[in-house]
Amino acid sequence: DIYKQYGKQLPEGCPRKPTESVVKVFIVGKQGMGKSTLTTALKGEGGILTYVKKWVRQVSGIQINTAGVIPHEIHSRTFGHAIVYDFAGHEEFYSSHDVMLRSSIVGSPAVILLVASLSLNDEEFQQSILRWLAFLENQDIPEDPQPHIIIVGSHADEVTSAGIRNKKSLTSSIATSLAFSSFHFVAFVPIDCRYAESPSMSKLRNQMSESCTILRHKTEITFTCHCLYVYLLHTFRDSLAI
Repeated sequence: DIYKQYGKQLPEGCPRKPTESVVKVFIVGKQGMGKSTLTTALKGEGGILTYVKKWVRQVSGIQINTAGVIPHEIHSRTFGHAIVYDFAGHEEFYSSHDVMLRSSIVGSPAVILLVASLSLNDEEFQQSILRWLAFLENQDIPEDPQPHIIIVGSHADEVTSAGIRNKKSLTSSIATSLAFSSFHFVAFVPIDCRYAESPSMSKLRNQMSESCTILRHKTEITFTCHCLYVYLLHTFRDSLAI
């Protein structure tokens, strides 16, 4: 392979394996939707042996009423290295959100988790999503790569299966709307985020993993290209003008 062919000739200190790029994850939505609980649950992912223990134990240490934007660095065994930004849902923080999003989303792959409570009535649920999509649409979203949006239906434990199916139908109609073409809609995931290793949280992590893999593929230089570039630069340094 490329490493066997060129690896031994790489200069000292050159990486011998691909560097995983960091994906930004923005968690947005109105106040009281469960964004901070979701953030805590994402941070609480453990190994396979802790699955049962974390499934029966609720997450704790949740910061209630987030002020501004709080970043969390997560190294997930499912979706990799990510910086998760927990955005406050109160309107008085929207101006700072505007600045944060404009500076962070440009030139960097992003996954957006838009959280809306399934316990809301249909109109409130739909307006909660549409309002944040309109807000995000005004942030000069880059066309390549497009941010991936996952609509997260929180408080799934408080509604019936029929209610969840109805909310899924509403999100499908929003996702097919031409009004919001700046995003790539990935999925609607109903969750009970009180438990870090619940089946619904595992499904969300897997969905995030797919998006992170796609976004990383669009932005990072492959190890093969990196290895070949360094080899050529090292071998033909006196002949190439780079």
